[in-house]
Amino acid sequence: MINLQQLKQLRKAHRYSCIQSSNLLGFSSANAYWRKEKGLTELSANELLFLATLYDCPMSELFTVAHPGSTSKEVL
Repeated sequence: MINLQQLKQLRKAHRYSCIQSSNLLGFSSANAYWRKEKGLTELSANELLFLATLYDCPMSELFTVAHPGSTSKEVL
């Protein structure tokens, strides 16, 4: 599962606005990126790879994992 909170934190830590992130990904509007960051629209594998490269982090940092029998999630 994509860690949307981590995605937003990385964007802000690198001082990108939704508009800038949207433009870098080639979206037609900032709303398109915002919807992806909110989980309303799925991010593609290529988009995730681009964001991991942009934020200089491993792709695994963009995901969470839920352990069987647990209600908590842990970042990989």
